Amino acid sequence: GGLALSYTMRILILLLLLVTTWALWTTKLGRRPPSFELRIGELRDLPALVSVAHAEFQEQHESPLERQALWVVLCLGFSLRLMSDESVVVVAEEAGSLKGMAELSMQPSGEPAPAVPLPDWMKREPLTPYISNLLVTSDARRRGLGKQLVAFCERTAQRDWGLSTVALHFDDDDTRLHRFYNRLRFHTSGLCEFQGINLTYAVKDLSGPSSYLPSFAPSGNKNK
Repeated sequence: GGLALSYTMRILILLLLLVTTWALWTTKLGRRPPSFELRIGELRDLPALVSVAHAEFQEQHESPLERQALWVVLCLGFSLRLMSDESVVVVAEEAGSLKGMAELSMQPSGEPAPAVPLPDWMKREPLTPYISNLLVTSDARRRGLGKQLVAFCERTAQRDWGLSTVALHFDDDDTRLHRFYNRLRFHTSGLCEFQGINLTYAVKDLSGPSSYLPSFAPSGNKNK
């Protein structure tokens, strides 16, 4: 009797595991993929932009005074960018909450973008469309948002500004970023040091075929 009961319990447990696995699998299949709304940033986005950027960059500053100064610089920098017609700040939202950002501006070839933007006439030529401040909040990572933000910037440079290249810098010591930008077909063009960090300068030719440039609402024209 005990042997038969043990056998029956094993069968019931196995059936329960199979039913649970099937339920989880079908639920996952029926779930809609997460979606983000990407658009051009406005002044009303300033508090959220500064908050997300400060949370990302504050680890580079140890003292409270330095972190307060960082907040001021971010407020000034994003205010100027949002009001300027020489740069585009892209924001990504989900359920009304900011989940990511990126900036596209014209910068001297090979040089990082400054913390506080300068007008284009003060920059050393030649100028190249440059992606900076590419940030994704921790709860929105590994969901393709970084790729979408890069694609939005590429589309703006190519279709709205009429230019055929984009460039950016990333941490040369971060192998994950090397793989990420390599998948997006960026090519290393040089190295530099900025605020004690070794940066890789990467460039992408937009004139070739691209399989991931989605269509977004027009964001304006760039007269260059």
